[in-house]
Amino acid sequence: MGIPNTSHLILLFLFYASKIDAFLQPPCSCLRRSQKLAMSAETETKEVMKPAVKTDSKDFPMLEIDPSDTGLKVNPGAWKWPASWPYIGDYFDRESKESDADFYQRVSPSVYKNKIFENEAEESLQAHFKRFIPEGSNILEIGASAHSYIPKGLAQSRHVGIGLSKTEMDENSDLTEPPIEQDLNVNSYLDFEESAFDVVLITNSVEFFTRPKILFSEINRVLKPGGICMVTFTGKDAYKSFQDKQVKMWRDMNNAQHMWVIGSFFQFSGSSDWVELKGYDISPPSPQGFMSKFGGEKPGVYVTQARKGQEKITDPKVLIRKWVSQSPGLDSNEVEMCYLRLMADYNAAADQKGKDAVVEAAKKVPEVLNLIADSVK
Repeated sequence: MGIPNTSHLILLFLFYASKIDAFLQPPCSCLRRSQKLAMSAETETKEVMKPAVKTDSKDFPMLEIDPSDTGLKVNPGAWKWPASWPYIGDYFDRESKESDADFYQRVSPSVYKNKIFENEAEESLQAHFKRFIPEGSNILEIGASAHSYIPKGLAQSRHVGIGLSKTEMDENSDLTEPPIEQDLNVNSYLDFEESAFDVVLITNSVEFFTRPKILFSEINRVLKPGGICMVTFTGKDAYKSFQDKQVKMWRDMNNAQHMWVIGSFFQFSGSSDWVELKGYDISPPSPQGFMSKFGGEKPGVYVTQARKGQEKITDPKVLIRKWVSQSPGLDSNEVEMCYLRLMADYNAAADQKGKDAVVEAAKKVPEVLNLIADSVK
């Protein structure tokens, strides 16, 4: 009997999924196969993700210009994606091996009161939020701290913060509920009902997440149909105290590539559910000529955002393909193999309960492969 490949591991899990809650560790031969797959995929994706020699905001692809859409750099038709999730190997490794909670509690107290965006940069971000956050919204802020950038006077029905420090979030006057202290790299699941929020904000935090596919899938789940997720970032050197916790690929790329990376998190966490995926450069102008010697370089302000589609997906074939295609480490052939096998199980199910169980099992595939990836590190 040969060494099982990744799709076999998934099917092994699916067989036991209805009988056990915990994932059974795969045998050593399976782990070796997973390592070989990871090494192979890493070689392929390093070519795809090779950083450009020099890229800045003016190099973002543009298919059309809309003067009314301030700062638009990448419109929905301009994104180009590989066939499957392109990040394998060390892309999400970080320099510091200290737990996020311990690292944050050690480093943050000396710097958290300092805003990353101030003055013109803050005004620019607030103006962008004012365009896209409706009055009376229910807002979830991921990576929350002592400051939010909600426009002054914007009425909110609800504003919940999730972050690493309750002490810091307690100082945030925009939050309307007790904050939630949670390390999203340990537990990437959001403890909210489906369609609970109109808006999800991630500001200057996305480069620290090691499981973005799960997190962005969860964001999609808790957003209402038509709701928006806005991910804001700045230059990678803006906060040197936290650089050891930025994922490796973030350190190796520039701002144009960062925007593409965040777009890929949307794309591969439920592409059929995300619409209006756009990228913005809303950075305030930096001083030019002689005055640049005195004013210095101002922090860039970039936003990648998308909306959850209005229609809820109910077609089991679409749902099964959606969950399988979100799985890390699967190439397009393995995605197709897993999809066909799951559909065979779905069609062979004796009743609707059995069919629903197959769809639910497919939903767990990304989580299983993340566990496998963790076990071979």
